[in-house]
Amino acid sequence: SYAAKPIILRWIRKDGQVIITEQINIPIKDNAGKVIAIVAVARDITERKQVETALKQSEEKYRRMVDTAEEGIWLLDADGRTQFVNNKMAEMLQYAPDEMIGRHLFDFMDEDGQAIAAGNLQRRQQGIREQHDFKFQRRDGTDMWTINSTSPIVDDDGRYLGALGMITDITDRRRVQNELESYTGRLEMLRLIEH
Repeated sequence: SYAAKPIILRWIRKDGQVIITEQINIPIKDNAGKVIAIVAVARDITERKQVETALKQSEEKYRRMVDTAEEGIWLLDADGRTQFVNNKMAEMLQYAPDEMIGRHLFDFMDEDGQAIAAGNLQRRQQGIREQHDFKFQRRDGTDMWTINSTSPIVDDDGRYLGALGMITDITDRRRVQNELESYTGRLEMLRLIEH
């Protein structure tokens, strides 16, 4: 028995169109085992190759978008475990992306955050999309304030599969806002003292 390995060939037709075929060459042997002929079976796979190329280009385009995004992208499964994070999300929390994969969302927040996040995940399971401020904890223990835009992910039958979050770090903005509020409060006290 001979298992022929398929080969991919490019052909140019008379009209100039390129076609791609997958071909199997099967040797025909005489009684002495000498090859006396080869039977070639080919099929046109041009359309399949075009679809594969288009899919690869599309995947590359979206991968570049995700990898170069200036906000974190976080994909959770139905149990709240990390399925994917882009480089920016991992960097914001001071991890490498592969260190976050498989870990629960709760691993990246304090106890108060876990209680809030549990309610947020329940709303995702109910199909609710929302945007909200949230506090994560970085690897070094410091707080990271964010704006989270979150959406549920469901299958064709409406079953909850997980959630997608787009996360923007607003820690610096929040710090400046707190400082401004503190400064405004001190000014108000000074005004009251002067009068």
